[in-house]
Amino acid sequence: WDSSCVTEPMYLVCTHGKVDMCCSKFGLPILKLLTDYGANVWQCTHVTGDRFAPNVVQVPYGYYYGHLKLEEMLTFYKSLCANEIYFPKYRGRNYNTRHQQAAEYFLRKHLNDFGYDNLLFQTQKTSIEQTSFEIYHVPTSQTYEVVIDCVQSEEQYFMNCLATERKPVEVYSLISLSKLVNEQSLL
Repeated sequence: WDSSCVTEPMYLVCTHGKVDMCCSKFGLPILKLLTDYGANVWQCTHVTGDRFAPNVVQVPYGYYYGHLKLEEMLTFYKSLCANEIYFPKYRGRNYNTRHQQAAEYFLRKHLNDFGYDNLLFQTQKTSIEQTSFEIYHVPTSQTYEVVIDCVQSEEQYFMNCLATERKPVEVYSLISLSKLVNEQSLL
């Protein structure tokens, strides 16, 4: 993928009713509204996460959004046009693991920073109980350690509109979040 040929963000809206009718039921009105706003928007088939329908993927950045509602679409679109993640419905980035997405969520919330590409993952350490990340915050040149854990939920959920049985989901919790002392600042 050569992002240099993309001059503006493109939005993919899942409208594939065969996989999950919620995608077409909720995705098609979102597609129409984004089209009305003048966005470079395309309908697409399955992008995973049916239970989050409607799903919108912003490329070339790979940001995923879910459970969007018509009444918030103008605010959503204005955020993205300002090069900011629309955090209330942010699902994560397509090339990050679920654990990375959870760590990113907790750090963005802590820093109140929703700017594109402001976080860079540096290291990851995993044990049986938890996963630790060192994440560099570009605007402040600070590194943070974010420690999370993941368990299966006790509560069970329908995974899509056609589901007949509920299943548990992964639930991520923040164990700790701390600013690390940069070695360069000690010199």
